[in-house]
Amino acid sequence: MKGNLYIEQILKDADLEALIQQSSQRLRLRAMCIENSALNTTEVELSCRLAFLLIGASFGENTNSAWADYAYKLLKNISVNNENDINVFNQIMGYDLEDPLLVYYFYLSSLALRLDKTISARLDLKEYEYQDKQETSWSNRVLAGIFRALFFLIRKSNGFSDIRKAIEEISTLQKEQIEFEEQYLSSFDTQVQTKEAMILVGLYHTSKAITEMPDYLIKGYSYKKRINVVIRQHIDIALDFIPKDERLRDFIYIINKDLIITCS
Repeated sequence: MKGNLYIEQILKDADLEALIQQSSQRLRLRAMCIENSALNTTEVELSCRLAFLLIGASFGENTNSAWADYAYKLLKNISVNNENDINVFNQIMGYDLEDPLLVYYFYLSSLALRLDKTISARLDLKEYEYQDKQETSWSNRVLAGIFRALFFLIRKSNGFSDIRKAIEEISTLQKEQIEFEEQYLSSFDTQVQTKEAMILVGLYHTSKAITEMPDYLIKGYSYKKRINVVIRQHIDIALDFIPKDERLRDFIYIINKDLIITCS
């Protein structure tokens, strides 16, 4: 509750109110195919910091949906074709992935789903261009694959084509696990190795939650399990394994919300 009051107080700042209003106006102009002038670096940084704060508060129970709307519009302020914008975003909101746009589109599409704007989420993800950049860390490689599979499930373009791509993404990770996991874990000392192994187990269960979705979408009424229960079981196990100080927990919590919305 104190956190919510803190955010409400921050949003009363005149400069932030102006930035949010500007974001709404820019989005309306874009919808009418009218070009907007680029934001300066200070405006991009402020948009990212405020969006990051609002995202953290937007996925709890009974939170103010206006915050998710503000965060979505602030992220749309950022030009994905502008290297400076993406660098600023990555410094403030990124996660040490080779492709910073994975995190950008994850937040953007998740906010759209949170706002019951499924069409917007799909349109946003059509703009995402796959970057053939291999992650040097196996855990980051798994996370990147999870993000991409999730994008395909949300986007669902070309009939079952995207659903098949989601299956292929996770299947590729399962095959690569044999090749990369042992070498990755052996690069750490014993104490860190245990922590990293727990993180990987958490990510694997997150990927299992995602693989249930294509099965559910393809089988329809012949799917005999309660999809939301199966997803929740895997997510709960994932969160049990991943240490509480890891930011990955925030990603997984949001992924759970995305999957539940997508299957409803």
